[in-house]
Amino acid sequence: MVFSKAVELDSRHADEPATLSWSPREPRTKMGDFMRGWLWVAALIVMAARPVVAEDLKPGWIADKQTGCFVWNPYPQPNETITWSGRCPMGLATGSGVLQWIEDGKPDYRVEGEFREGKTNGHAVVVWPNGQRFEGEFVNGRRTHGVHTWPGKGRYEGDFVGPDLIGHGVRTWPNGASYDGEWRDNKPNGAGIYRSANGQIYKGVWINGCFKDGSRWAFVYTDAASCGFPAADKAVGDPYLNMLRDRVVKYLPKQDENSAKLTVTYVVGLYRDGRLASIQIKKRSGNDRIDMVGESAIRRALLMPPMPPVPDDFPGDPIVYFTAQFSVPPF
Repeated sequence: MVFSKAVELDSRHADEPATLSWSPREPRTKMGDFMRGWLWVAALIVMAARPVVAEDLKPGWIADKQTGCFVWNPYPQPNETITWSGRCPMGLATGSGVLQWIEDGKPDYRVEGEFREGKTNGHAVVVWPNGQRFEGEFVNGRRTHGVHTWPGKGRYEGDFVGPDLIGHGVRTWPNGASYDGEWRDNKPNGAGIYRSANGQIYKGVWINGCFKDGSRWAFVYTDAASCGFPAADKAVGDPYLNMLRDRVVKYLPKQDENSAKLTVTYVVGLYRDGRLASIQIKKRSGNDRIDMVGESAIRRALLMPPMPPVPDDFPGDPIVYFTAQFSVPPF
């Protein structure tokens, strides 16, 4: 049996996706990119000639059914409507107001702030039904700078290009971990500093979410394989990994060294204080009973009593991940 480190430094927690957790619709809908591709000069000529009507505006515009006021909607969704509370010169949302998006008759996200010619321009606050919130600056409907918060998952403050993190920004997590530096394509790219919850510091140049300085490495919003880092380091000589191995071996079936064996691989997560966080099967043996016996052995070995705290030189916040590989004869 081999225990090895399979460490992920990303402090996203298990329920946060590998890319930033915008609302499900935002990356492809109104919030990040309200206002692309409209030639104002051409439209102004049309509107000067006669009142704005629906057929003047191609798909991508949506009107408040009560007032007839239009805002930009580049990716229309089925069964969606809007309400707009502000002024509407020349048929387009302008000035301060509240834009409420409604989908299937239920309130979706809400935008409160400054609009010009149907687009967010200036300061605005966006709130989603799931509690996410953005407050910051817009230019022609695209975010440029501000603060995005996720309930229970921290915040990002810095530069945006539409829905994407591009420029300088600071991402903080509830456990105290943070990344302060340059971003591109929603990942650390360029000079930056990652500070883990237990005080480890990874400072230098990041490439596509990956950091390496000699034998030290880390990754944020990506994985070890994508960075070209080893998925595991051998446990030989590491007291903590050997302790993990020795505990679990006690609960595995006795083995005949000469018999054929089936191999199963698990990813085991421990909180930094040593408590068991999770067990997942990474590669099955092909024998369900062996897979279940291996998982049971891990639980029995690590639940009572818990392991000692994970050493500080094992990166990972709030959970440190290990790979456990068993070779067990069929039974």
